[in-house]
Amino acid sequence: MLLNPLEHLSEGDLNKAIVPGLVITNNDPSGGQKIQVRVSILHQGIADIDLPYARPIKSGMVLGSGPVCTISVPPVGSIAALYITTEEDIYNIYYLGVFTLDGTLPSAFTSIFPNCYGYLDANGSLFVVNTATQTTTFTHCSGAIISVTSSAIDVISAGQVNVHATGTANIYGAGGVNIDGPTINLNGGVNPAIALATNPQTAPPPPPNVSNLINY
Repeated sequence: MLLNPLEHLSEGDLNKAIVPGLVITNNDPSGGQKIQVRVSILHQGIADIDLPYARPIKSGMVLGSGPVCTISVPPVGSIAALYITTEEDIYNIYYLGVFTLDGTLPSAFTSIFPNCYGYLDANGSLFVVNTATQTTTFTHCSGAIISVTSSAIDVISAGQVNVHATGTANIYGAGGVNIDGPTINLNGGVNPAIALATNPQTAPPPPPNVSNLINY
């Protein structure tokens, strides 16, 4: 049952506070991220299909000017934070986000707050941007991690890491390229220099030293 902390308020007081509302539907046909919500003090006796839509007002991620976009639709059954205004007895409802269960930030954000933005979804996937260090980390619910810093890009996988290119895949390291593992498999045509470096026994023999033959 939805708790109603606003029982002591009249309907005229609704536009003076942020109120909780139960998300009934979130599949906006227009794609505008509108949600249907139920506010217990306001929507008693109204069928779900007739509930009003709340429009998003979001300020969680500041991505700069220009054609930027954030998509974060509250799931059905969650409690959204609503801001309600009235004009000539017509209610306009806006939602600002979703209440956390205990009102606290996930631990990944507490150590860097307020220099951060990101999300933690219901499946446990976590996206964190540290705006102070310009570090971006995505942790998938499987345990896979992609971390981008000013000095490195790290990919940690719970399974395989696959790179597919319709053209040529190039790997270049100004300081060198290191490949390490219990086994290293090279398929297809192999450059002789690479074959010699990876497996000297099966590498094709080097060409004869023509200068030595002439001098002999």
